[in-house]
Amino acid sequence: LIQLFAFMLLISTLDNSCSGVLIVFEKFTLISVYVIASAGLRFIFVAAILLSGFGIKGVLLGYIIAALLSSTAVILFSLRTIKRAVWFPGIAGGMLLLKDRWREIAAFLININFNEAITLVSKNIDVLILGYFRAPAEVGFYRLAKNFTEMLSLLSNSVYTAIYPQFSRLWADKRKEEFKALIKRITIFMGGITLPLTIGLVLVIPWMIRIFVGEIFLPVASLVKIMVWGITVAVVSLWVRPVFLSMGRPGVLTIINMCNALILIIFSLIFVPRFGYFASAIIYTYPYIAGHLSATFIAWRLLKRR
Repeated sequence: LIQLFAFMLLISTLDNSCSGVLIVFEKFTLISVYVIASAGLRFIFVAAILLSGFGIKGVLLGYIIAALLSSTAVILFSLRTIKRAVWFPGIAGGMLLLKDRWREIAAFLININFNEAITLVSKNIDVLILGYFRAPAEVGFYRLAKNFTEMLSLLSNSVYTAIYPQFSRLWADKRKEEFKALIKRITIFMGGITLPLTIGLVLVIPWMIRIFVGEIFLPVASLVKIMVWGITVAVVSLWVRPVFLSMGRPGVLTIINMCNALILIIFSLIFVPRFGYFASAIIYTYPYIAGHLSATFIAWRLLKRR
């Protein structure tokens, strides 16, 4: 099953790069159509396969077919966007025109990919460590708490998509004061939306647990009340990643994420065997709070330089 699922990941290799092209050229309507259509395709194929009586392999096959169609579409969309924006008759030279910046480009790509690998580890290692040391029921409670908590992160996805081109443009034009003003505006805006929702979730989560999954899962409510504050800090500080990428400083993100992942693993190995999912819930908030606060401090130090 893992090998079959990995084939879908191979198909989707270029999705993020192509989506990045559409974001840079502000093709937000096209991005919306692509995202909605992709989700619709997955639902249709998986539902049809399940109704036909196929098992889990059939479901994965449905995912693969949907991924193939959506990946082909986004590649074509991005190529058409590039052609219309930067390809003109008489222009030649290709990548050789950028040979003086190949080292810079390579360093950027390596940092981005390494950073994503670290993020992948830090987002999943907590469940693996908890599952190794504690009972499966605790893993189920903790995983469900993560699902409820990470609903808040949906608030930041569309905003992140919209602000990255703006930060890149302002930094490239050396409009530093507007760059800093945009950071402040986004922080205030996201804080005004997220904090009331966080408080509301803390108050109603026991009721939500009873309604949607049943009384037996009430321990999940206590975990959510802890974990939600980490996601809140991440959503309010969602500008951190696009700011460092726009400034050409992906290495800062890599170092911060490496330190956070290492500390998360060490703390988990020390405290989870004894305290179980409550320790996992507290440790879960660490990378979000410590990482974003340290990134904020570094960003402002960099912006104060001439």
